[in-house]
Amino acid sequence: MSKKTFNKLSPNSKSGSYENLVHTVRKTRFGKWVTDLLSLPSMLYKSRREIASFRDYCEKIGYKNTLQDAIGCFFKYGCGIQQYYKHEFFEKNEKERAAWITFRLVNCFLRKANPSQYNYLVNDKVQVCKRMAEFIKRDFFPLSISEELEQAVEWVLIKSEVIVKPRYGGEGKGVEIISSNMGTERLHQYLEKRLSQDSLIIEELIAQHPKMSELYPRSVNTLRIQTVLHNDEVHILGAVLRIGNGSRIDNMTTGGLAAAVDLGSGIVMSEGYGIDIRKKLKYSEHPITGITIPGFEIPFWQETLEMVKQMARRLHVLKSLGWDIAISPKGPVLVEYNRIWQVGTFQIPYKRGRLEELATFMDKSCLYPVHKKYLSSSK
Repeated sequence: MSKKTFNKLSPNSKSGSYENLVHTVRKTRFGKWVTDLLSLPSMLYKSRREIASFRDYCEKIGYKNTLQDAIGCFFKYGCGIQQYYKHEFFEKNEKERAAWITFRLVNCFLRKANPSQYNYLVNDKVQVCKRMAEFIKRDFFPLSISEELEQAVEWVLIKSEVIVKPRYGGEGKGVEIISSNMGTERLHQYLEKRLSQDSLIIEELIAQHPKMSELYPRSVNTLRIQTVLHNDEVHILGAVLRIGNGSRIDNMTTGGLAAAVDLGSGIVMSEGYGIDIRKKLKYSEHPITGITIPGFEIPFWQETLEMVKQMARRLHVLKSLGWDIAISPKGPVLVEYNRIWQVGTFQIPYKRGRLEELATFMDKSCLYPVHKKYLSSSK
């Protein structure tokens, strides 16, 4: 696709009306309160088992009435109930809590930065691979109809390993790595079952740099880099190294670790952190390989930053994206990019809230009173 085409990215006129309405309503404090009140029952019900487990764990370690406190934080800070536990709000005072970017804040920011009319540029992984082929740098096979199954099986058989993903989706959900050693019949059965659930994209497995494999060889250990395009300048907000931990996938949501990376040097500057408070959260050495995490140097760091900036300008209608980058023996490779990037990965490895760093680019109507007070006192 030509550069000229990218400069004329067109919105989908059928998208965005609901999100725009919600954004308008939430500009006022009363609107925030009403929409929070309406969404709370669903949030509590959908995650009731995990929330109960978190609450029980907190009681065991001496924190009482955390669910009541979590509900209070939802209205005061816009902090989701699960986020309250995963970000350890039960240990924080008001000022520390106000420093954290909550899910309501980041959703408001990203709704404005990345209008839903352009969702099609992100949601369809097949279109992403076609649009960003020069950065993807690997072969892929889109599988949408049963008539393509035989061809898909033949394609997989000539590979060693491939990664199978839902064509639409994120957060590592439904992502599996399979081997061509399964054989024709088992591959056909597997892909047929997956296809009955969703359209798929099958990708060549990225061969990562040997140094990245030293950390943990069973997953492709990726970088998550967040950017903001503001006044035609790409600002890199942060970078985190994600490391697999017992799984073939490196996402924190699947048990992986995340460590903060110094933007100037590309050297890891923190321990590796998990996201499940019921398990050990911090590791100086990888629990399986024993490799020291702080001080680890990312190969091709400057090339990675330059590629991210180039891609951010390419998708200029989306002002803030989370880029997942793998490091191959030849340099950085784009895995995927995210319109809604997770604030857990952005903050947990730093062990502090990072609202001040994002507030510069944020519409102040997104903020709750407690955040405005915090930012005013921090000047």
